[in-house]
Amino acid sequence: MRYPRKIVALATAAGALAAMGIGYAATSTSWTTVGDGSGSAKAYTQVLTLAATTPAADSSLYPGNATGSDLTFKISNTNPYNIDITGVAAASVGSITTANGKGACPAADVSFTAPTSQSTITNHAVNAAVSNQVVTLVGALKMSALAADGCQGATFSVPVTVTIVQSGS
Repeated sequence: MRYPRKIVALATAAGALAAMGIGYAATSTSWTTVGDGSGSAKAYTQVLTLAATTPAADSSLYPGNATGSDLTFKISNTNPYNIDITGVAAASVGSITTANGKGACPAADVSFTAPTSQSTITNHAVNAAVSNQVVTLVGALKMSALAADGCQGATFSVPVTVTIVQSGS
């Protein structure tokens, strides 16, 4: 099939102009400039909530038990990411208190031993948006062999500082 001569001539002329780098479309000009400045962002503040658990009577918390008794607390992770407890220490503020014993029970009759590894911290991994996960510090609370008779049935509150890191990222 043969094409009419006019169309071939127009197509050839357009191809030749394009090959020479000469545009046949409409062009426009605009100014450009560069500016300096700064942006800003504010980092997220990590949140952690601890609460005491309501303990049941613990048959391992008695005068002179070298193994010690478990100390439990609840942790809530409201962060948008998982966390891992890497350490627990006695809080620098506050001290062990006692309540509801058979009589007078000096707080000095019990001692807190911070865990030395994660192996003695149960449930140390806490997922994002989890509330009231019970964490246990195995064998962390010990009662003196000379504890007062009034310590029977007492509830001990132990202030702790928990160290966490973001995990799973």
